[in-house]
Formats: sequence, structure tokens, C-alpha cells
Amino acid sequence: MTTLLFDLGGVLIELDGSPLKDHWLETPVSYADAWLRWGQSPVVKAFETGNMPADKFVERIIAEQGLLISAEQFKQEFTRWPKGLFAGARELLVNLRKDYTLGFYSNTNELHLPWLTKDLGLESLFDYCFASYEIGYFKPDTQGFAYAADKMGVDPRNILFIDDNMINVEGARKAGLHAEKAFELEEVKAVLHKYGCTG
Repeated sequence: MTTLLFDLGGVLIELDGSPLKDHWLETPVSYADAWLRWGQSPVVKAFETGNMPADKFVERIIAEQGLLISAEQFKQEFTRWPKGLFAGARELLVNLRKDYTLGFYSNTNELHLPWLTKDLGLESLFDYCFASYEIGYFKPDTQGFAYAADKMGVDPRNILFIDDNMINVEGARKAGLHAEKAFELEEVKAVLHKYGCTG
């Protein structure tokens, strides 16, 4: 394995709960169902592939999901959804980068990406940054994984991808990558150990 490709939220970045908060909904849904609704939303996909501006996204997602929250409050809470790197994640990446090419591939958007890459400093920790908002591909579409492999100049069979959503893991596998599901840093480390990748 020469290249490690990571999802961000739930894998290296701590999120403030699910994408659909209980207090936004008339009838709360489970964590898994919230992610399913989010990932299948055409509004989310349009926004996170750069095809919808933030203000329109806020208006449309509130209507689509029937959210009981004002546009202003939703935007404030949504913008703060990524909280920061899990404890130990930065050190792990620094050590892994000594022996592996590192990339991230995240479904993300104009409200989160600048903070993730600049303020949090992810650009300095990775050799390649693939944000759905910039590249126009949305996980689990196989084209996005093929795009990332091509840009990194690596055979997909030499890439290990780690994500906390199984649907994205399956998309990566269909594209020929090795892929595993992991939630939070201890599970990530266990996957790396399974593949003999030490950091």
C-alpha cells in the first residue's frame, strides 16, 4: 500500500452530532437515518458539488427536510458542525506522511472547506486534498474515486480509503480501491494496523 486516502468527518474530524439535529425535526430520526437522508438529498449533492450557492442551499434544505429552524440559525449551526481534529489525529498524519502519500476525499462545501483547509491547517498535513465542492464529484460515486486515483498518479489497487459511512466504502471498492469503514481515531488506527500501515 503506497497511498492512504481519508474521509474527514467522523474519521479525522469530530462532528457536532448528525447532519440533521433532533431539535430541527418534528420527528427525530436515528443517527444512521439522518446520514441516509443527508446523503440521498439532491439539495445536499448540488451544494457539495459546487452547483448551488450557500444561501440557496440553506433555503432549499430547510424546505426539503421540513426543518423547524430559521435560515439564519441553521446557517450558524451548520457552519459550526465540524468541531476540529480528533485528539492525536494531527500527530498520526504527520507520522504516516513520512512513509505514505496522504490524501483526503470529503463531501464538503463552501461553508466548511476554508476552515478545514486553512484555519485547521489540513492543507499542510496532506499531499492531496479532494473536496467534492471543488472537484464536482460526490461520494459514493465511483467517478470521484477514479478522479482522485488519477490525480495522485496511483493505481487504485495501491490506495487504502477509510470512511465512516459504509455506502462510501462500497463506492470506493467498486472503483478498485481497498476500503474500510472506521469511526473515530481508534478504529482508524485499527484499520491501519490491519493493513500494516504504521504511523
